Amino acid sequence: MLPVPFKISVGYIVLMKSVYVIAGLILMCVTGGSVVAQEHRAAAAASKAVGPGALKTPRKRSGVSVRRAIALAREETGGRVLSSKSFNGGTQGAQIYQIRLLVEGERVITVVVDAKGRVRRR
Repeated sequence: MLPVPFKISVGYIVLMKSVYVIAGLILMCVTGGSVVAQEHRAAAAASKAVGPGALKTPRKRSGVSVRRAIALAREETGGRVLSSKSFNGGTQGAQIYQIRLLVEGERVITVVVDAKGRVRRR
């Protein structure tokens, strides 16, 4: 026969497990409804957002990428890149890049790389 304190502790553990299970079920029932309602609201909002013209394909940018522009600037000047900024060139979404470089360890120069990959000092 098992000692009384052991029986009490086993009974307490079983009781607490059942309390946790019941509490979990109650929480699932209570919050499950709000999750379904949120999904329904999100689906309704998404269906309203998708209309004619809502799914436009992004325009393809012409010209060189920022990585290619930096590589061209480094090849042209032999300097170390400090920063780069991109600007819209205006012609069919072409990008123009302004790149600042450290040359000869002491001078900072700025070059502009256009959509065709031409490097110009500024």
